Amino acid sequence: MEYVLNDAVFLAPKVYGGIFEDGREFSKVKGYTKNINFNDLKSLLIRDKSLELNHDKWFRSSAEGSITIQDTSS
Repeated sequence: MEYVLNDAVFLAPKVYGGIFEDGREFSKVKGYTKNINFNDLKSLLIRDKSLELNHDKWFRSSAEGSITIQDTSS
C-alpha cells in the first residue's frame, strides 16, 4: 500500500488525484506539470463537464534550426 487517502478520483490511466489523511492534495496529469486543484479534477466526473488547461509547448524546426514556445490549451 502506497497511500492512505480520504478521497480520490481516477479519471484515466495517467489522470488522477486525491486528498491525504492530513488534508494535503495531489494530482497527476500526464504531460501537464502545473498543479490542478483536486475539486477541479473531481468536477470532471460530471457528464459533459470540461476543464481547459493552458501550458507551454516547445516546437522544434530542424529545417530552420529554431525552437519556438507556444501557449497551448488542452
